[in-house]
Amino acid sequence: GSSKKNNYETIIAEQTRLEGEITAPGDIYIGGVISGQIKAKNIQVGQSAKVNAKIEAENIVIAGEVKGAIKAGEELEITKTGRMIGDVDIKILFIASGAVFNGQCNMARKAKESINLTEKFSLKETITNKQSQIT
Repeated sequence: GSSKKNNYETIIAEQTRLEGEITAPGDIYIGGVISGQIKAKNIQVGQSAKVNAKIEAENIVIAGEVKGAIKAGEELEITKTGRMIGDVDIKILFIASGAVFNGQCNMARKAKESINLTEKFSLKETITNKQSQIT
């Protein structure tokens, strides 16, 4: 969720227009208009923002408008006011009711996570089967 992304080292305010490449080691909040390329640890695209860029970050929250390709090492969240037009390469995707997403989504999952998930389901089935045998 977006609650862990409150302290930004870089803020691109509303009314600000920027073209080019932005690279930041920390977190970026975007309120303005950007075109180009953005790389940071965490990126939040504010409700008033219009972004036309290639974006790379660990976690990305979109509350405004984004056109372009996204690569998130962890999460992409599109809020109810968010519009994402373009392809995304991510691990976890959250899309709120009312959000717009047009594009392809490629979700990378570690094999280990899939195995753990299967083990949990098998264990639950085993417990359920034993309970039904008891009654």
